Amino acid sequence: MTKSARMMLAGLMAVGTATGTAACGSHHGRPPHAGMPYGASAMGPAGHTSLEKGKQEVGALIDKTIQDPAKAKHVKDLAQEIMSEVTASTEQSRAGHQQLYTLNARYDATPEEFTKILDDINNHRMQHAARILKLRFEMKDTLTEQEWKALTDALNGYRGQYHHGKGAAQGAGSGSSSGY
Repeated sequence: MTKSARMMLAGLMAVGTATGTAACGSHHGRPPHAGMPYGASAMGPAGHTSLEKGKQEVGALIDKTIQDPAKAKHVKDLAQEIMSEVTASTEQSRAGHQQLYTLNARYDATPEEFTKILDDINNHRMQHAARILKLRFEMKDTLTEQEWKALTDALNGYRGQYHHGKGAAQGAGSGSSSGY
């Protein structure tokens, strides 16, 4: 599964724990953005293609688990909004990290300058997480309890196909890494 598709699933699956926006975290033991130049984006041309593929795959799962076409369309729209928030959060986090890299190169940088950038990164992440949670609850309120269970089970099963190890199909925070 591509990184962008994993981000989308993480955004959909981890909203309950507000970790869907932590795409800058560990990438299977590699440092953040390993192999990418500082400031590089996973949403470049290849990332865009994999993002579209992830949207299609999740859309197909929604269509498979939600029988009412109008409800399925609304849930897909909400999933798209969640993905937009995840993408915006990731890009904002990358920009903040670029500021940190630039500041780190300055010998005369003060702790206060680092703290301000870190505060900005964390505040933006929490704003995105709050919007994602709002969308998650709107999605849940759109569905019946049975539809919600069917959808989350399908997404967990789909996610589990691409993650190995303890807790792979159980969702973020189950004792395994966050899946990045």
